Amino acid sequence: MKYIQPVSIGNYTIGPGHPPFIIAEIGVNHNGDREAARTMIRAAKRAGAHAAKLQSFRADSIADRYLIEKKDIEGITGGSKSAYDMYKALEISDEAHMELFSYALDEDIVLLTSVFDEKTADFIDACGVPAFKIASSDLTHLPLIHHVAKKGKPVILSTGMGTLREVEDAVETCYKAGNTDIVLLHCVSSYPPPDSDINLLSIRTLQEHFPHPVGYSDHCEGMTACFVACCLGAMVIEKHFTLDVDWHGPDQRISATSDQLKWFIDDVAHLKVLLGDGIKRPGVSEQEGVVPSRRSLRIKGTIRQGEVITEDKIIALKPEIGIKPAYIRDVVGRKARVSMGNHEPITWDKIE
Repeated sequence: MKYIQPVSIGNYTIGPGHPPFIIAEIGVNHNGDREAARTMIRAAKRAGAHAAKLQSFRADSIADRYLIEKKDIEGITGGSKSAYDMYKALEISDEAHMELFSYALDEDIVLLTSVFDEKTADFIDACGVPAFKIASSDLTHLPLIHHVAKKGKPVILSTGMGTLREVEDAVETCYKAGNTDIVLLHCVSSYPPPDSDINLLSIRTLQEHFPHPVGYSDHCEGMTACFVACCLGAMVIEKHFTLDVDWHGPDQRISATSDQLKWFIDDVAHLKVLLGDGIKRPGVSEQEGVVPSRRSLRIKGTIRQGEVITEDKIIALKPEIGIKPAYIRDVVGRKARVSMGNHEPITWDKIE
């Protein structure tokens, strides 16, 4: 079995033998309202998530004023389609960040955030974040990845829009910074993506190529893809999270509600039991059904002592109280040691 280097975030371990680490991606669904963010952190904890996650940025450092945003943002920008105006409306102040990290600590839930520039990364580091998230959009922003990785905390890399070579470059950048605490997330940077683009088998590709935990960051409606990802061995699930899918904002429609997230987490907790250990053997509950369900060789008609047993004198019937049908070739041609009646089980002691 390939070695996977476990990663610790807070009191949790991400790696083989541990349950999937569930991140409730608040992202920008708070719409710039710190009270909404507090409420969502609390709701994520109540739903059973291991971590809540924000996105930390400054509009001036992430987008120019002429970039047009394709998502539905008019409700939070007052009608503007400017990406800069969107980011400006969704910014969280430094003071709000500090308050939210303190609040998450009180709520006993890990608070993570995506960082989009070096200055913000330095501030978030000072807030005590236990790991850094690099968004798919910055998979090729190797200077930012290097800056973050040098801080010595785990780095979670989303890989949306990326090629395998680009993922390799990002991972190698972390190595050059002296950091091997890496988590890779398969992701599709569409909101939502068509089913034909989700390509969950990429999880296995990443598992085969890297000695690091692999997870899935989901942008689909519903939870089906997340559950399938867990079946494929995803060790982290990041799912956008909201209190109301009808709120304004670019990501509300693809987000899970508290009830949806709780149902998913409960199902995932049961998944380990359903998957088992992979050893092919009868289950405990099957044991009592083996004998009545399986067949054994019987005499068809009658046979006298000393008579050669031919195939036309044999029938396979339930239950399994004689020789298994698999051994019929070892029975045909032998002589009967005793006379046997119709449907009498053939056992090894009754044949020569």
